[in-house]
Amino acid sequence: MSSLRIVGGRDGGRSLRAPRGKQIHPMSERMRSALFSMLGDITDLHVLDAFGGSGALGLEAASRGAAEVTIVDNSPKAQRIIEQNIATVGAENVTQVKANVFSWLSVVARNSFDVVFADPPYQVFDAERIERLVPYVVDGGLLVVSAPADEEFEFERLQLVEHREYGGGSLHFWRK
Repeated sequence: MSSLRIVGGRDGGRSLRAPRGKQIHPMSERMRSALFSMLGDITDLHVLDAFGGSGALGLEAASRGAAEVTIVDNSPKAQRIIEQNIATVGAENVTQVKANVFSWLSVVARNSFDVVFADPPYQVFDAERIERLVPYVVDGGLLVVSAPADEEFEFERLQLVEHREYGGGSLHFWRK
């Protein structure tokens, strides 16, 4: 296990556990800090962290005032770490879902989330699958995608509002 920390908000500086390995790549603190700086105020928003990994994105959102955060991951290793990180932070407004996000969405109402984070494992990055998250973003909401730096993709019904590269990764902010 390696560690990372929450960058800002009420839990800023708190340490989180992070899994090691190629399947899970926690977003760097620098990239996470930039992401939340670009998002601005997320107070009272409903947030989905679709590929939880360590849960750092969702827990960062909770720390910064999101009303409700849902973290989904299908990896048993990631699930254990997310559970430990939620307990460490004591985030009562965070729900963990132990499932494949695309299977779980079949029981979720459309237009449920103001912000959806999609930070899938880079070795299985598939924009067509990520596009299946779009109906669950509220009108005017954001789909924030972390992708390999050289990955190019577009989504119908969404407008790209920001794109930035950080080392081997990139952030894409899409507004519905």
